[in-house]
Amino acid sequence: MGDVNSINKVILMGYICSEIKTGETKDNHKKYTKFQMATNEAFYERGTKGSKKRVEYHNIISWGSLAKIISDYGKKGMQVAVEGKLRSTRWVDRDGRNRHLMEVNVDQFIFVGKRQDYSENIKEKENNNDDPF
Repeated sequence: MGDVNSINKVILMGYICSEIKTGETKDNHKKYTKFQMATNEAFYERGTKGSKKRVEYHNIISWGSLAKIISDYGKKGMQVAVEGKLRSTRWVDRDGRNRHLMEVNVDQFIFVGKRQDYSENIKEKENNNDDPF
């Protein structure tokens, strides 16, 4: 377990593909945001002699001040880059079924898309001035 040669690092660039949900933990009232992110992969398939596309969906969670920035300025459809760690959670649901969730716990977040997309969102937030936290 104490192997110093272990690495848990995830870097993704794709699009926010769900509404951004904000929340707070019950025990220590830490703020967080959750959303799904889609990444696209193009590959060549030998049998059909053509290129194919595959979409992967990733569960993303961010905490604290980073969560606030994402909730304030992020929205579905925006292109973003995230860097973080892969976290796995297991639990038993109300029906007694074993459940499993993989999430990317964000350390760094960058808005990648066109600046005009974010400028409009910043103006909306300034005019609305709703604070989800």
